[in-house]
Amino acid sequence: MQGYWTIGGRRFAGEAGVDAARRNLLRETGVQVDESRFTYAAQVEVIWSNRKEEPSSRVSMTSFSFFFYYIFRQELKTANNNLLRTEYEPMSLRPFTLHELTATRVSPVMLHLHQALFPKS
Repeated sequence: MQGYWTIGGRRFAGEAGVDAARRNLLRETGVQVDESRFTYAAQVEVIWSNRKEEPSSRVSMTSFSFFFYYIFRQELKTANNNLLRTEYEPMSLRPFTLHELTATRVSPVMLHLHQALFPKS
């Protein structure tokens, strides 16, 4: 999504959305957060016309469940120190504005998510 990402990953069959969010956050950042700190944000379905997974010649649909939580300064430091280097650049977790998103022409999914999280911005 052109430089703006969310922490995430697969949700297993039978797994609650918030449990998947907690598990993927821990796996990708090393930060463990209590379930009570997560808030459901949005459900977004995306139809990919050009996907990287095999077979790449097929269109695929992905359903995303987004949760958010307010991160403490120490958690942000821990997360940036532990980000999966195969997926993220060092120190890449940072605040950004709607203006930054629109100026870089990010995926409509990221714009939709930003509007769901910050409806008055």
